[in-house]
Amino acid sequence: MIYKDVDSRRRELKFPQCISGIFANQDQFEAKDLRHYDGKWVTLTGKRFKYSELPDEDRPVLRRKVLSGSIIINYCYGSNVLLIQKMRTLPNPDRKGN
Repeated sequence: MIYKDVDSRRRELKFPQCISGIFANQDQFEAKDLRHYDGKWVTLTGKRFKYSELPDEDRPVLRRKVLSGSIIINYCYGSNVLLIQKMRTLPNPDRKGN
């Protein structure tokens, strides 16, 4: 694989399966204790958007993008972001009995 710069390579190595996202129904997920999902395998269902095509925030101090009325920060530095509609846990393939 060819990377455009060293930082791109480092991000890919650090976050190989990472996509930034926000929940479509923030109220539903704010009510849940998301720590329940820490360290677990999850499957996400939602809509994918190109980060570069999202509108900019109206009056930002720093340049930020908006998706579904919320600011989305692209922590994974990917070209796509996800509007999460559904999340569920999966068995962890590395551990027996999970």
